[in-house]
Amino acid sequence: MIKYRGRLIFWRSFRSDAALELISKASTEKVPNLILYNYPSFSGAFSALFAHLYHSPLNLPYLILPFSSLIPFRVDDFYMEGLEKCYLLDFVGPPGFAAKLCKHTMCE
Repeated sequence: MIKYRGRLIFWRSFRSDAALELISKASTEKVPNLILYNYPSFSGAFSALFAHLYHSPLNLPYLILPFSSLIPFRVDDFYMEGLEKCYLLDFVGPPGFAAKLCKHTMCE
């Protein structure tokens, strides 16, 4: 919920407590693959579907999350133990996001 021009607006963001909880759970389970897709975008959603279709039959653990530019995730959100690869589907994030993500995590 945010206040805009004197009115309260209920804002639903993808950087929610539930998303941060999933990231925390993935960190404890040492999920090696993080997949972030552009939302709202058909190409981002289809990219996420194909990432799921690739990883599932191979039994590769992964976490797929939508990335919205309205209230974006921060690099600090992805300090996950065991993270090896991060896929940015259909976007590169805010300025400097991809570079900081590679620098501060052990991602390829």
